[in-house]
Amino acid sequence: MNKRFYGFEYKDGVDTTTGQPNQRTMRLNRAGYIGMFDSKKERDSWVAEGSDSYGGRVATNRAELKSRFCAGETMAEFEEHLEMLDYLQINDL
Repeated sequence: MNKRFYGFEYKDGVDTTTGQPNQRTMRLNRAGYIGMFDSKKERDSWVAEGSDSYGGRVATNRAELKSRFCAGETMAEFEEHLEMLDYLQINDL
């Protein structure tokens, strides 16, 4: 996987969660969408555009993405999630 820059768009507020809790930590994922970008400039432009969702968009990094936004996923699930996003982006799907 190439160097990627990440953003997160809240779906329905900054405190809205989704999915099942992580069995070990009992933490949940934040409800929203992960943006994956090839450059920091592209990511920052996407964040600046904002969104209609409550909470908007934020710039983040891989570590924060896992600990803050994808806390309900195991590390293996998180890696698979990012690999799938990368695959979709590369293949324009």
